[in-house]
Amino acid sequence: MGGKQRIMALYQTQPDRSLRAKALAKEYGIGGHSHNFLDGSSGFVNHDWKGLEFDHYPEHQKITLKWAQVEQYIDLMIQSDRYLTDKEKEHYTPPAPVSVKPDGALTRAQNLILEFCQEEYDSEPDFSDLSKIGVAYTNATDEEIPIQVNVDLVGYRVERYLGEVLIDERRTKVWKN
Repeated sequence: MGGKQRIMALYQTQPDRSLRAKALAKEYGIGGHSHNFLDGSSGFVNHDWKGLEFDHYPEHQKITLKWAQVEQYIDLMIQSDRYLTDKEKEHYTPPAPVSVKPDGALTRAQNLILEFCQEEYDSEPDFSDLSKIGVAYTNATDEEIPIQVNVDLVGYRVERYLGEVLIDERRTKVWKN
């Protein structure tokens, strides 16, 4: 009971994708249930530590999604407002938002990020989520593996990702003036 609401709250409070994937695995646990697909057909969904396995009847076509993939799909559904039904939205109370008080250090950090993005990419960063500000993105070699660098002004850190894997995290207690 209340699993979708807990997952919705998770996405509103946890910016780290890998931690969200781990939390999803824990939320789902081990089990399964029958499932009606959007095309009207039926099947079964199993879930365990590996991910979700969809078994589509009558041909028993199986598709397995790892938790990192499930996390991405749920994120897309939430971003496009398709995760909760209208009835579920009526009963959902969002968690209190994380707030960062504007101060000199925060303003200076935002200005430095803005200056960097304008000089390097001739674009402005998105400050709508202060816990995940994308400052660099490229692909590694010819394999099209994305490299992403994010700044977290709430958690005082810079994170580097190779694909979905966090490969480096640098933290500081306060932003220096």
